[in-house]
Amino acid sequence: MSPIGDAFRDRLRKFPSLVNCCTIDWFTSWPADALEAVAAKQLASIDTVDEELAPRLARVCQHFHESARMLSSRYADEMRRYNYVTPTSYLELLSQFKRSLTEQQTDLFGARQRYVVGLQKLDDASQSVQQLQQKLTDMQPKLVVSQEETAELMKEIEQKLPGVEEMRGKVKAEADIANEEAEAVNTVKRECEDDLAEAMPALNSALAALDTIKESDIKFIRALGSPPKVIKTVLAAVLVMLGEKPDKIQDPDNPSKKIEDYWGPAKKILGDVKGLLENLKGYDRDNIDPKRIAKVRKEFTSDEEFTVERAKQASSAAAGMCAWVSAMDVYERVAKVVAPKRARLAQAEEELKGKMAQLREKEGVLKKVEDDLGDLQSKLAAAQKKLKQLEEDKEDCANQLVRAEQLIGGLGGEKQRWTERA
Repeated sequence: MSPIGDAFRDRLRKFPSLVNCCTIDWFTSWPADALEAVAAKQLASIDTVDEELAPRLARVCQHFHESARMLSSRYADEMRRYNYVTPTSYLELLSQFKRSLTEQQTDLFGARQRYVVGLQKLDDASQSVQQLQQKLTDMQPKLVVSQEETAELMKEIEQKLPGVEEMRGKVKAEADIANEEAEAVNTVKRECEDDLAEAMPALNSALAALDTIKESDIKFIRALGSPPKVIKTVLAAVLVMLGEKPDKIQDPDNPSKKIEDYWGPAKKILGDVKGLLENLKGYDRDNIDPKRIAKVRKEFTSDEEFTVERAKQASSAAAGMCAWVSAMDVYERVAKVVAPKRARLAQAEEELKGKMAQLREKEGVLKKVEDDLGDLQSKLAAAQKKLKQLEEDKEDCANQLVRAEQLIGGLGGEKQRWTERA
């Protein structure tokens, strides 16, 4: 318990037995060797205090404490007032010394470090100046080479660009001509298609009618001993279109004469229903024999009785074949009109094909030239970028050099003083 402060008096007031029932032995002082040993132990833990200085500091601390204790005893004798100098006070003295020493050393180290850092910066600036000067020296030839390469690329592009533009104009003009010719060919093609559109509905209808012919219908016609006139007429027209020759028989009205009879050959082709229908459906309508169609028109289709309605009354199969013959008649009439146009179309398409081939060839040459020019332009862009980067690096390096020289020039006089202070 320390007699210093209010804590001890408060304890005595709260617990009077400490005074009435206890004997207090005061151990207020340590001997000199104990004070010195404690101080030496405490100061030895400080890294910055060497072994020779620690004992001397311990003796000084012991002297301070003993002097204060003797002066306090004299103060009590003369003035009747107490100033307690206890071992705790001694320990506090040592702690305060250690704290003060650490603070002073920290402040001193910080102040010195600022000068050291400043000197280091000056040294770095001096080295940077040399490096920047060397960098500027090394950069100058690269800059000159880059400028020359860029100028050469610009010159090459300027030489090739007019030729490319001229070739592009020629190819465009030829492409325009080819497009105009292609439009003309398409016009003729549309005219052919429009003309054929007149005959196509009848042709499609006839082909559809052929699909409705049943084998039983054909067998029925073939089994007829004396077929109706309309059936014989339709079959005769079909045989003429197919190029089949009739039989020669005696004319019932004039036995001295012979007439053409298609019923015998008709019965033969009716024996192969599938082959007959395939021949009709696959008939080469674009190359109809003029003699055959002329005969069909003269002897059959010009007859008012040669109609699908009349044929249908006799047989649905006859109606389908009648429709087919009529469709071939119409188609051949239209084909005569379309044929010259088709010839012109074929010739125009052939000429256009040749011109388009030449155009594609020239476009290929133009593309190669444009690709070469594009490569040059890409190289030029890269060279310009490199040149710009070199110029920026040079300017940045020059600015750094100026700032470093300003720093050295402004603080050069402080270097000696900073070194001495550090």
